[in-house]
Amino acid sequence: MKLWEYKWFVNLVTYFNEHWSWWKKYIYGESKSMEDFVRNPAEVFRDNCFPFCIKDINPISLINLRILYKQFDPSVDYVGDVKKEDSIDVSSGTYWLVPMGNNKLVLKKNSWTFIDVRVFNKFWTKFCNSLIFFQLTFSMKYKFIPIPHIALCIRFSKTSYFQFGFGWGPQFKPGSSTEYNTILCAKFLVAIFKDEVQWNPSDVYGFYEGTI
Repeated sequence: MKLWEYKWFVNLVTYFNEHWSWWKKYIYGESKSMEDFVRNPAEVFRDNCFPFCIKDINPISLINLRILYKQFDPSVDYVGDVKKEDSIDVSSGTYWLVPMGNNKLVLKKNSWTFIDVRVFNKFWTKFCNSLIFFQLTFSMKYKFIPIPHIALCIRFSKTSYFQFGFGWGPQFKPGSSTEYNTILCAKFLVAIFKDEVQWNPSDVYGFYEGTI
């Protein structure tokens, strides 16, 4: 049984929610279910309180490396191709050009990119999709304090991948598409597409360019 399926655990969390307003606001927070709570506990606390959240930063992707992915082409019907190839339904908008910056070295042929290295560019996303992905990000506070985040992904197949991340990962401030906070996070995950897509509908199937 999973933790959220145990009656004692559900009863305990429910009791805290009913009797402890601070817990309900900051720890259970915006969880949609017990499973969601176990997967992402204390999100509100993490996203608002120092030192878990450091606000008003300027994120820089120091190095972004992608090895082997099928590059974005606006003329390609990603959703239709995946369904035709593997009888899998995927959401539209999961296949897209990831704008990781112009300081780059890219080797490609036809629809495939074999190696894509970007250095000292503006940060865009924590996890790109490819056979192998690595990124080191610094979130600059007051222009001289670097706050690090490291990310690694290894894709085993079209349906599964390993995902690692640790440090303070940048994310947009609520309601903004230009200003960032950085949030302490840790991820060590072997993911299966059919499970992850329930929580992240934009999760990329296969080796297409996009994010996971």
